[in-house]
Amino acid sequence: MKKGDMKKETDTELLARLMAEGFGEMNTRFDGIDNRLDGMDDRFDGIDGRLDGIDGRLDGIDGRLLSLEKIQSQTLSRLESIEKKQMGTLASLDETVQRSEFIQLVQRVEVLEK
Repeated sequence: MKKGDMKKETDTELLARLMAEGFGEMNTRFDGIDNRLDGMDDRFDGIDGRLDGIDGRLDGIDGRLLSLEKIQSQTLSRLESIEKKQMGTLASLDETVQRSEFIQLVQRVEVLEK
């Protein structure tokens, strides 16, 4: 082999070694990126679990709110009924004679009858 051919072979070997090192560094970096992505997946799984827990609690709160709305509706209905009865009682009081007035009327009638 000529001296130039050896040099070319050496350059080729050097280039191959440099490329292998470059690919090795790339693999190391990709491994690091893979590890980071795996960590992110674990964190997202944890977040999903917490969100599922929150959804479950919100469903419970929704049920309790619906129950409270029903109770409030029943209470309002009862209050309206009480108010109607109260208005009826007030109206009937206007038409009734109080006991003291009745006694005075009885006394007048007795005086008139004598």
